[in-house]
Amino acid sequence: MSDALVRIEGLTKAFTLHVLGGKIVPAFADVTFDVPRGKLTAIVGPSGSGKSSLLKCVYRTYLPTAGRVLFDAPEGMIDLVTADDHAVLGLRKRAIGYVSQFLKPPPRVSALDVVARPLVDRGTPLDEARERAAALLVRLNLSHDLFD
Repeated sequence: MSDALVRIEGLTKAFTLHVLGGKIVPAFADVTFDVPRGKLTAIVGPSGSGKSSLLKCVYRTYLPTAGRVLFDAPEGMIDLVTADDHAVLGLRKRAIGYVSQFLKPPPRVSALDVVARPLVDRGTPLDEARERAAALLVRLNLSHDLFD
């Protein structure tokens, strides 16, 4: 899969509104792109264009209507659309994360500690987790003044 960590192929999502007689509402259709390993990738578009729904399909909170989400996992290539639930849950613990746009961190917790928390939860010592979190915030060009 070359340098792509994730390859999205023909991904489509439509919602069925059963309370409205089965009306079909398209979220997005036939989306294809690669997420290169080690690179930051942005998904941009107007409100309501399906950005969050697309990410929920990648994380497998939503099942897509069509298409594939290929993830280059340590154990080999996995299609997140067809992978069994246990495989997806395992990847969520080890390799895939999702942060909702409606993030509600605990009050009086620094940005640094919010970013470090998943590492600590996986057993990384706090000092090392905060160091790695700081490196990520630097990559996002967040001013050091905002870490705390």
